[in-house]
Amino acid sequence: MAPSQRAIEQFHHDIVVAASRTGAFNSIEHLIYKLTRLYINGKVKTNHSVLEIVVAGYLAKKGYEYIDVEHVIDNKTICDIYAVKQGQKLIVEVETGYIPPSKALDPLGYLTARIIAKLARYKVYADQISVAVPPSFLAPIPPPLLKPPEERSVTELLELKKHVEEYYGERIDLDSLAQLTLDTIMVVDVGKGFIHEVDPPTYYSQVSSLMKIIHGK
Repeated sequence: MAPSQRAIEQFHHDIVVAASRTGAFNSIEHLIYKLTRLYINGKVKTNHSVLEIVVAGYLAKKGYEYIDVEHVIDNKTICDIYAVKQGQKLIVEVETGYIPPSKALDPLGYLTARIIAKLARYKVYADQISVAVPPSFLAPIPPPLLKPPEERSVTELLELKKHVEEYYGERIDLDSLAQLTLDTIMVVDVGKGFIHEVDPPTYYSQVSSLMKIIHGK
């Protein structure tokens, strides 16, 4: 069912407000209208879209020449944010922590598998990959992905592969996992239009106590 006119106006208002907080409104204004069109067609949600627009503003201020949201890479793949700077391609996966009802009994297993699967899928299309999350969500990054690719053992890769196939239902090859790199994690404060960007080991260390609980260490 299509959203009501009131819902559309509220969505547009929220995206405009979030964009204005980034200090890069003029550079990302066109993305506001793209997201609004997608919302009208039932393709996006407000909580996800406000994160996308704040990240887009952040990247605009960092000098990215091309920025797109809900970017169609090929016929089967859409990424949340695609940006290019001096020929270097960046893909940002925006993760809100949404869990479908069918996965309610094991949300952590599902979220971890979803992040692994998406990062592996995007690797062939980008020079850099980042994950963006709100401060209210702790990204469940598996410890092997905190290591450089050459330091991951075959056993670790097989465990990641099994986890993705079991929880996310997506077949994934070992080469994709072996080459996968996660460059940064962006903690997105929509209320302030601010992003704290760190490398994954730093993020892990900053939330280490909770991460150890999550991964059973």
